[in-house]
Amino acid sequence: MYIPFHGRIAALFVLLVSLTSATLHGQVPHEQLWPGLQGNQLLDSVRVHYKPVVILDYTRARDEMYRYIDNYDGELVCLYTAQTAQVSPSTTTPRADAGNQNFNAEHIYPQSMGADTGNANSDLHHLRPTNANVNSSRGNLAFGFVAASSTNRWWSGTVSQTSTPSGDLGVWSRTGSTRFEPRDEVKGDVARSAFYFFAMYTDQALAANASFFDLMKDELLTFHRQDEVTTAEYARTQRAAEFQEGKINPFILDTTLVSRIFFTEDNIGDPGDPGEPGDALLAQFSFSGTIDCNNQDNAPSGQVDGAMISDFGRTGIRCNAGGGIFNSAGWPVTTTIDTGFYAGFTITAEDPQDKTLMTAQGDELRFNIRRSPTGPQQLLVRYSTDGTNFTDLGSTGVPTSDNLITLDMPEISGADYLEFRFYAWGGSSSSGTLRFNLVEAEFETVTSTHLEGAEAGLPQVVSLAQNFPNPFNPTTSIAYSLPADGQVRLEVFSATGQRVAVLEEGYRSAGEHQVVFNAGELASGMYLYRLQTSAGVVTRKMTLVK
Repeated sequence: MYIPFHGRIAALFVLLVSLTSATLHGQVPHEQLWPGLQGNQLLDSVRVHYKPVVILDYTRARDEMYRYIDNYDGELVCLYTAQTAQVSPSTTTPRADAGNQNFNAEHIYPQSMGADTGNANSDLHHLRPTNANVNSSRGNLAFGFVAASSTNRWWSGTVSQTSTPSGDLGVWSRTGSTRFEPRDEVKGDVARSAFYFFAMYTDQALAANASFFDLMKDELLTFHRQDEVTTAEYARTQRAAEFQEGKINPFILDTTLVSRIFFTEDNIGDPGDPGEPGDALLAQFSFSGTIDCNNQDNAPSGQVDGAMISDFGRTGIRCNAGGGIFNSAGWPVTTTIDTGFYAGFTITAEDPQDKTLMTAQGDELRFNIRRSPTGPQQLLVRYSTDGTNFTDLGSTGVPTSDNLITLDMPEISGADYLEFRFYAWGGSSSSGTLRFNLVEAEFETVTSTHLEGAEAGLPQVVSLAQNFPNPFNPTTSIAYSLPADGQVRLEVFSATGQRVAVLEEGYRSAGEHQVVFNAGELASGMYLYRLQTSAGVVTRKMTLVK
């Protein structure tokens, strides 16, 4: 199949990281990510490196899908039937053009099963153009094999029928009473998209239906193995990644991820299983909605990489029916801050005796804000490690349209509690509102190693220092310490999770160690370096600027 090239300069350099010389010869690139890891440890690493935070809204996602991502020389191809629709790559009305030919967007993981809100709704790695009739027929059925005698309707090209077709049945998709079976040519594409969705949006999927994924994961594994990754599928995930921070579907790059994550003793996806803290220590979490609406909490809560995330009481702050945060008497119309009115969240170490919180240079706090025309015009963010003494982290004006705000996380080490408060003021009317949506907070949990009768002068815990200098070009020093002799592995990864260097590997003695990393052959960008010992794994960021 011919795949047209469309330039997207903003994402080009990110995508080049995923390319290998194999693509130049028509072969599908493949790399095993994080060898030796499996289950929840591997899942954590995949989420950190491949889950996008900022993506297109659902309207624009469909526009780009019809006009560019799934547009082949002016044609869309229905995922399930191979029927085509004509949509010009230069059209300004791609949704309407597709809709006029009875095409719409299929959520491979159904909206009613957890893909109805937030990034899950518009993540391009599980959206595909389809004929509206077959899309409706599939509905929210789990994928699986459907016997010919149990098929209620057959789909291929422009044909839909209830009788069993003659010839090759593999070119037909089938609707059964409890399962939907896609045509053979796209079974693997469907499976890898479904595995991607469940890996990235596990909480939403389980909250919508705790057993849906388990109903089909065994048959999805068979789909995945029967229909291998093609150059067309790989090219498609690259195009989608241009709109999702350059992050491809990793289940396409590394086809071993499916069995290593979902078919281990960890039993990821079992009803009610929240997952365990794992290898990836850079934590990301997100939620949709406002901090509080009609006193119903929508804050990020639960366990994230060895820490507990929760919102806390909002003195004098509540939501109106539309979801805007404001105090009971309306926002202050003065130009001064009122510290009695705030909202926020806390991060608490799961077990302060064994784990502490740490942030490093490059870690970020990101959130979306907007206000009504008369709403509060200023926002101040403060933080504290004891809940009493607060330090200003940053302030910003509040626009009347959605705006993503990024602040550097405070650099802390050894804390077991971190609290953020958000203050807003300066509205011109008591009816003015402000909407707030937390997108991401990056931090690390550090596991302590307890030693009885530790030798004087030796480190008490495994630690990995921030590289120096940072940013760097092209060399930088990385120091780490060990409380006891043991095996270590110090590696460097690109932002897409590809290993680019192994700096240390083998048996090392207790004490302080230092290694020099030379990135002379690498491109500018953010990299992660990871120290793995018997006590656990610690990961940090560094930035190469040439």
